[in-house]
Amino acid sequence: QESKEQQDLKMRVALVFIALVGSTSAFTVSKPAFQGSSSSLFATLEAPSMSRAKTKAPVFDEVCETTGVTLTRFMVEVAMLNPELKELTTLFGGIDTACKAIANLVKRSQLPASETLGYEGNINVQGEDQKKLDVI
Repeated sequence: QESKEQQDLKMRVALVFIALVGSTSAFTVSKPAFQGSSSSLFATLEAPSMSRAKTKAPVFDEVCETTGVTLTRFMVEVAMLNPELKELTTLFGGIDTACKAIANLVKRSQLPASETLGYEGNINVQGEDQKKLDVI
């Protein structure tokens, strides 16, 4: 079974994913927000377009409903349906790798030979002694 830290980490990744997918309009091409006139001392400002492009969501079969879908597979499916989100897939791949590395370090920290227990020797901004896991 998964530990509490691993479940919390997965929940955080899911929340970040939902927040980023919900704001995919940042990755769509739109008109420039500012348009200047070279014959005038003052630039005329045009309000940025607030309309969002519709993002196509992938549909998975019943097997995925019971076993789940990995973040990588989901992002590949989203990128296939929405080619303009290909960079977002790369970003989530990096986040996925970083989360796995941190989860692995936290999981190994429980071992006495890991040298990740105890104090680091530094003091943080709040005046508290930093522990080795805080520095990771």
